[in-house]
Amino acid sequence: MGGMGECSLSVLLLHVRYRLSSAGISPSVVETEMIVGHVLGLKRSEIYSQAQRRVTPEETAVVMGLVELRMGRFPLQYLLGECEFMSLPFTMREGVFIARPETEILVEAVIERVEAGGKPVRRILDIATGSGIIGISLARYLKPDLVVVTDICRDAVEIARANAILNRVEPVTQLMVGDRLDPLRQGWATGFDVVVCNPPYVETDEIPGLEPEIRAFEPLVALDGGPDGLRFIDGILPGISSILKEGGLVAFEIGATQGPRVKALFEHAGLARVEIVKDLARLDRVVLGRRS
Repeated sequence: MGGMGECSLSVLLLHVRYRLSSAGISPSVVETEMIVGHVLGLKRSEIYSQAQRRVTPEETAVVMGLVELRMGRFPLQYLLGECEFMSLPFTMREGVFIARPETEILVEAVIERVEAGGKPVRRILDIATGSGIIGISLARYLKPDLVVVTDICRDAVEIARANAILNRVEPVTQLMVGDRLDPLRQGWATGFDVVVCNPPYVETDEIPGLEPEIRAFEPLVALDGGPDGLRFIDGILPGISSILKEGGLVAFEIGATQGPRVKALFEHAGLARVEIVKDLARLDRVVLGRRS
């Protein structure tokens, strides 16, 4: 199609959808709309109202170049350099962990419990932040005085910085490079109302079976949770209580079969009122607890 002349937007959409479907990419309709809209500067809601718009050969060539990369299972978020999470815009780039839609359950669970408590939160910590999606979303919706986000990867922290600026929460965001709780060793970073984390929780043996987009392109350090998937979680929980306020909330995303084991780890670490939140598929997705 790259050698064709001018065509209509509707024809381009059909061709892109066919190419993506033939490569086993689903949902092909959504991804078609996102790729074409990205190149043509259209929102997904605007695409079909402009179905008869003429698309130039140059625009078609750009679209099909992205489609070819996507057919090679290059992640869509890296391809577009952006994603949406909690109805907020985020910048993305290769080498930084891509948060899944299910991670919104973690953010929503924290917001619900904070609002139910009726007290404003002052300080939030987001450990292993990746692109900053969790901490920045909480900053936007809960409006704390301070959000500290940490990650072992310097590139991830720089992307988180860009996203804090993009979402206008940079003034309250402190970004730190380091592993687990190491960046907090200075001693000032305690007294958090909320600690959140989307840790690496995939069992090592399961990584070869992940989708190509994940295993071939996303950073292994953000995925591999060790033989049982709990290495990161088990290593970090003993230090959590010392940085939490009394009654402070801890929330971790987990794998679908890890709920009872992580609940036990929370309780062993001295956390109380531990609960498991399930996703829309009724699978374990989040564990929450409080410092008693």
